[in-house]
Amino acid sequence: MLPAPRRSLIRRIAALYGVGVFLEWGLSISLMVLVFGETQNSLLAAAMLLCTQIAPNAVIATLAGALDRFAVRPIYVGALLVQAFAVAGIGLLGVGPALYALGFICGLGTAVGRAGLRTALGRLATIDPEAVRRGNAAIGLLRGPSGLLAPVAAGAAVAIAGPADALVVLGAGWAVAAVFAMRLPRFEVVEIASEDEDEPRTVRRGVLPVNGLLAAVAVVVCVFSVDEPVLLGFMQHDLHVGVAGYSAFFVAWGVGMCAGGLAFSRLIERPMIAIFLFGAALNALAHFGLFFAPTLGAALALAVIGGFGNGLDWTALATAVQEAAPRGQEARVGGRLETLATAGAGVGIVLGGLLAELFDARTVLLVPAAGGALLVAALAITVTLRLQRPPVRVALAPAVQGGVS
Repeated sequence: MLPAPRRSLIRRIAALYGVGVFLEWGLSISLMVLVFGETQNSLLAAAMLLCTQIAPNAVIATLAGALDRFAVRPIYVGALLVQAFAVAGIGLLGVGPALYALGFICGLGTAVGRAGLRTALGRLATIDPEAVRRGNAAIGLLRGPSGLLAPVAAGAAVAIAGPADALVVLGAGWAVAAVFAMRLPRFEVVEIASEDEDEPRTVRRGVLPVNGLLAAVAVVVCVFSVDEPVLLGFMQHDLHVGVAGYSAFFVAWGVGMCAGGLAFSRLIERPMIAIFLFGAALNALAHFGLFFAPTLGAALALAVIGGFGNGLDWTALATAVQEAAPRGQEARVGGRLETLATAGAGVGIVLGGLLAELFDARTVLLVPAAGGALLVAALAITVTLRLQRPPVRVALAPAVQGGVS
């Protein structure tokens, strides 16, 4: 059990991550309403996805390693303040030449901020090995409620105040988050002496290497995002329940995610790969069941199962990635983790849209079912084979260790 002050610190990091997710949902909805409402052009609205998510994450994937040389808090607080001014600027200026530039700046702040919080947990783990697991467990508990409440709150704010004013309020929200973030430790980078290379010792940071785990992140997020473009059509044309059923499906999925996040918090002593495989298998099984679902009730039950698996698989996989990160590369690995998750979701959504033009919605739902099952099988076989090998003994190179101050 971690000391009370460190448990409190982990909760603060998780809370800031959850607040960020909440604000990002609001930003996404407000921007889409603002751009489409003023231009009536779906292409211009879709271009916001490129500017606020894809392009900034591509930059962070390239430059995240540079963040390993700096303390976390000043970078993170700066990212929050940049987001605050950029989002408020969009709300004040409206649709115009500066819109996409400000959107890119805001997306860059989001990518840096998420990587920063992952880095903070990684550096805290150098003195408290449980920190990454407990921190990700806390983040997992907040993902479900954030996904449930944020779209409702954003929709209400846009309906009452309009998208421009809602964006100004969101900017104020990021500024408030920056004030609270100033209470975090600096999470300094501290040089430590290298191990004696004449005395190698067994190193086994994880069953799979970090690059293999990052590849799994990209694949699993892509595969399980294919269903997003077809779910509304599935509800309307196959189950004949319309938008109300579509909304109920996501509520059920969110309930499952909350339960999955709670279950993960009770399983943090277990191997992360095993938890991931179990969660991904449930996710794939739920999608396979949707192919046969005859009624909305059946679809909602399957959504709870899929959401429960989703609450386990992503948190476990993210934890495995962070635990496999070499010392001194917490920011590099954290940035790539968030980047690949965002990019994988974008590719999956595009792929789902293309498949929807060729096949009916039920058939497209088989893609995440089959893809998830194949991924689980491939990783299970790989893990089994690697566990049969003896641990590798290597000489440790000079490293950088995170300090908390």
